[in-house]
Amino acid sequence: MKRMIPSDPARKVIAGLTLLSAAVITLRFARTGYAHYYFLLWNIFLALVPLFIGGYLRRREEKSPLRREKLLPLLGLWLLFLPNAPYIVTDFIHVGSSPEMIAFDTVMIGICALTGLVACYRTIFDIEAITTPRLGSRGAALFSAFALALSGYGVYIGRVLRLNSWDAIIHPFDTIALLLTDLLMPISRYSPWTVTVAVATYLLLGYLVIRYEVWKPVQNLTRADRQKKS
Repeated sequence: MKRMIPSDPARKVIAGLTLLSAAVITLRFARTGYAHYYFLLWNIFLALVPLFIGGYLRRREEKSPLRREKLLPLLGLWLLFLPNAPYIVTDFIHVGSSPEMIAFDTVMIGICALTGLVACYRTIFDIEAITTPRLGSRGAALFSAFALALSGYGVYIGRVLRLNSWDAIIHPFDTIALLLTDLLMPISRYSPWTVTVAVATYLLLGYLVIRYEVWKPVQNLTRADRQKKS
């Protein structure tokens, strides 16, 4: 399979964005004395968890293929934490808590959200590299699409129902009961189906742009213009 996102550059970008996020959040605190936005650093940490799991699985798989009984539980854990990566996009709801800082807060949360999205797609392609030998290129792409669609529902669970990834581990039966009840009779004014479809569509569009390199024609045109001018 063609590697979509080079390993080292992607992780350097994520590390750089994480440091930049921490710096901007700290600057916000230094200017206002308001420490509330430090929760974004926790959200970034959670966004990096699936990246660590996916990276471990890929390195482990490159040494020797994992047996199905070992691979599936780790993939399940990865799927459980994957929604934390795109979840930060929903933190834009916190913009406006301080009217005079709206522009700054929008940029700050935008940097954090970008960190989560880059981590999300990087780990998706890590797992795709693992699933391609087993499922084929098309099957691996379908699994990636399934994981992103499921993340759309995971974002709804986290933002609207206020559940965490570990709730499924610590309180599995209570979590399942709550989710089933909410699907049949939504307990909030937000429909789980509407939010899930909206977020999943957003994530899938990003996946298609990256996987099929939609920007390549624009790059080719730019290079052609430069060659003509030279």
